[in-house]
Amino acid sequence: DERLALIAPRVQADPARSDTSSLVRFEKVRNPLDLGDRRARIRAGTRVSYVPAAALVCRVAALREVDGFDPELRLGEDVDLVWRLDAAGWRCRYEPSVSVFHSVRGDVRSWIRQRVGYGSSATALAQRHGDVVAPVRLPTAAAASWTAFALGLPLLGATAAAASAIALDRRLPDVPERHREAARLSGLGQVHAASVLASGATRTWWPASLLAALVSTRARRVLVAAIVVPTLFDWWKVRRSIDLGRFAALRILDDAAYGAGVWKGAFEGRSFAALRPRLTDTESVRALFAGWLGRATSPERAPSRR
Repeated sequence: DERLALIAPRVQADPARSDTSSLVRFEKVRNPLDLGDRRARIRAGTRVSYVPAAALVCRVAALREVDGFDPELRLGEDVDLVWRLDAAGWRCRYEPSVSVFHSVRGDVRSWIRQRVGYGSSATALAQRHGDVVAPVRLPTAAAASWTAFALGLPLLGATAAAASAIALDRRLPDVPERHREAARLSGLGQVHAASVLASGATRTWWPASLLAALVSTRARRVLVAAIVVPTLFDWWKVRRSIDLGRFAALRILDDAAYGAGVWKGAFEGRSFAALRPRLTDTESVRALFAGWLGRATSPERAPSRR
């Protein structure tokens, strides 16, 4: 591939370590540097949207074209490099058939500093690359649906979910069982949206979530659910490697440290771009609701698409 600029291996916690501390166990099953065992193209907004610079094989010509690593970035320089290469038309590949190993931080304090550092890079990346850094990326209808449920407005939430399903149904080709497939895909999308919003509430936005929970019983219940349900789901997949108590404690601490880093970077950089969600498909949802209310835009009033 003439445009292949970079190949990144899988980064895993060192399996040879005999240390059985909680941090080592946790890093072996939930390491932000370990991006899984499936090959992928590295691109912002996809399953593998970044890779750490622990070990990279790079084409010199590609690095020269984009001026290599940005010397102004203390953290996130590897993410920035890959995104600039991709924007310049180069391909970057994640290749998990090759692994490199790294040592886990020796104590909780240094581990937390590492996580805070990861989070603090988000603002600089957002300033350079826009909303691809957004902590939540969802269709507007899905976000509106779960927000309405969280606020105690089930009818509005159900309406938004229905709007999402109808909008999807209209996009699908006219094939047998189209409506059933649209309902199935819409349901899966709602589950995904709930997971993404729960992650945002307990990771990047946790200071705001905690403040809301202190003054609202409903917000407190929503926050508890956002913590408990994903934690149990994640732990069940790795339950043979670490007990629930240690996994839950370190998972919460991991998310809190990363989120604190995002807020730290936002205040230092005087920009809250890394905290803003990215909502998509706003126009189609707005048009659908307008049609239901009998206020659909007439042809002569339709907005110009020039």
